[in-house]
Amino acid sequence: MSIEKTSLTPTIDDLQFTSRHDLEREVAELRNLVKEMKLGKTVDDVSGLANRGNFLDQANAEFSRARRYGHELTLVVTDILNLQRHGEEHGDTAPDQIIMAVAQMCLSSSRYGVDVLGRITENQIAIMLPETPLAGGLQFMSRMRRVVTETPIMLDNGSQVKPGIKVSADMLRPEDDSFMDLFQRTWKRTKKNPATKKSAVA
Repeated sequence: MSIEKTSLTPTIDDLQFTSRHDLEREVAELRNLVKEMKLGKTVDDVSGLANRGNFLDQANAEFSRARRYGHELTLVVTDILNLQRHGEEHGDTAPDQIIMAVAQMCLSSSRYGVDVLGRITENQIAIMLPETPLAGGLQFMSRMRRVVTETPIMLDNGSQVKPGIKVSADMLRPEDDSFMDLFQRTWKRTKKNPATKKSAVA
């Protein structure tokens, strides 16, 4: 797996339409996209956290700072499970509601103004913990598991959901040449780690 910044530069090939209405809609979407690019959009619309590009910029800066001054640095990756199933059972907006709720749980467990949080894939949230040893990252993982497993998420359809998550942590190592070395190692740990108890619906 690799995470790369992708170009958002629109071209005329992006405009596909079969009627005047389609053309007007496509032009409006294109204008919004150009506006976001001009504003240098940095926030993920669903989670309210830093978007992927913004998170990577901050993570790379924290990595360089930790390297320069010999500080400890820990990364935590949270994988939200069963989003597709919840969408099928509770409607198309359910996954976004779950992502938003889990993002708020991550924020409540983190240090305001210190830790760096971002939504890096559809179902993954990364938390960079500056000047934090691995033990601190493991404590953060424990808090996250407890909060998510004990806090039901109320969906718009009235259902209460407790989504499963997988969480992993790793710290900066001397052999890491870039932030992506740390990320790849932490991401692989996430895939191996056991999930919290299966998602429950009330």
